[in-house]
Amino acid sequence: MDRRFRGSVRGMALEWIVPMAIFGAFVSSSSATWMRRQRRLDEGRAKLRTAGWAVPVRVRSTFPMDIRGEVIVETSFDEATAIEAVAACAIDAGYQRAAAIGITAAFRRGSEWKALSSFDLVDVPSEIALWVEAPSTAGLTRLRCVMTYRTNAHYVSEEDIEQSTIEFSSVVRALQPRSIARPSP
Repeated sequence: MDRRFRGSVRGMALEWIVPMAIFGAFVSSSSATWMRRQRRLDEGRAKLRTAGWAVPVRVRSTFPMDIRGEVIVETSFDEATAIEAVAACAIDAGYQRAAAIGITAAFRRGSEWKALSSFDLVDVPSEIALWVEAPSTAGLTRLRCVMTYRTNAHYVSEEDIEQSTIEFSSVVRALQPRSIARPSP
């Protein structure tokens, strides 16, 4: 066999190794995130059954993904305690505190890059924002709580709606609400 031919065959084999390795890593990573997501959904379903109530989210766009949950909550917590309750819940869910102008407290998680190779909402760019609507009166603090999930890398599935409802409900539940209302459009 000609040496040039053997060298070109070896070169072709090497050209296929890198794409196959990348594809294998993608499949492995996707499988792991899918299993992680199923575990989170099962745990969240159990929490919702225990709580007995959920705060639904609204799908604003199926593709690209745009999911939003928004409520007005009245709680017996003062402003600082309410913010710390939401912060504890958000940090437990993988969010990081973020600076924001005009918002009482903001938290962010995920990225477009992570969302490309994941089936889990944990990797989708998402935000939790909290505004104090009215100072404490009669022992109640009125807060506006908004949670959004947006990415160009996903379409909205039934599992996404369920998982975002579970997460939003846990944030609202952390405030130990006395009342919950949808904001006026």
